[in-house]
Amino acid sequence: MMRRSFRCGRYRLQVPGAPARQRRSSTLLKRARSLPSPRASAAALNQSAGLIMAKSKNHTTHNQSRKWHRNGIKKPRSQRYESLKGVDPKFMRNMRFAKKHNKKGFKKMQANAALQSKK
Repeated sequence: MMRRSFRCGRYRLQVPGAPARQRRSSTLLKRARSLPSPRASAAALNQSAGLIMAKSKNHTTHNQSRKWHRNGIKKPRSQRYESLKGVDPKFMRNMRFAKKHNKKGFKKMQANAALQSKK
């Protein structure tokens, strides 16, 4: 009787009784698939012995505060004019007209102030 081996995934399986000329027949592959994988059997042994691996830590803030303070924690720069993105269009239209007419009143006030300063 001759032993023949073939690869199934990462592992080399020995199948006894396979003739030398015969390629991997479907019966050999079925026999190999029915065997438990080494990983699965190791996991089953560990669980039965109570040796379940602990989960690894996903995140920690260790040393982050020191890194943040190296260059200093700066305040966000304030904008001169706040963005009007997403503001009510009706309000925006009214604001535009209000600005336009405020300019007219401002010019009149300047003209009156100039006349009074000449007197």
